[in-house]
Amino acid sequence: MKLTDSLDMQGRLTLQKLDVRATLVEEIVADNAIVFTGRELVAKRFVDTPVDPISHLALGSGDTPVNPATDTQLAHEIFRKKIESIEVTPTADAQHAKVTLTVELDFHEANGELREAGLFNAADPERSVMYNRVVFPVISKTTDFQLTLVWDITF
Repeated sequence: MKLTDSLDMQGRLTLQKLDVRATLVEEIVADNAIVFTGRELVAKRFVDTPVDPISHLALGSGDTPVNPATDTQLAHEIFRKKIESIEVTPTADAQHAKVTLTVELDFHEANGELREAGLFNAADPERSVMYNRVVFPVISKTTDFQLTLVWDITF
């Protein structure tokens, strides 16, 4: 009998717009692509190669489709912020591990047209490695609302 298993990493970004009363106004859910550089980061951990962990979320205005084989940065990054919360839990079926990353953008952060996001392992765009990228319907971020980004990655 042949047993097989796979490490098909999958990610889903949930963007939640909250008004001044912290009421949910809109929610957008978008599946992302784990890019080659992100898969390489995970692979390096298996051979104990020193790599910095994922620590920052970046947002951009680029709308070019994701190319997992060649994307190494956002198409047009405009904002980057340290991830505030990272939690590891088993999935409901107890067959996979799920990492949940959360970043909250205050009323005055990242205002403008947002169309893409990615996870990175450093604050400096020139020194960081991108783990994943997602393009979503445009969000016109203004001072009228906060934006909470919740990223679930399943291993």
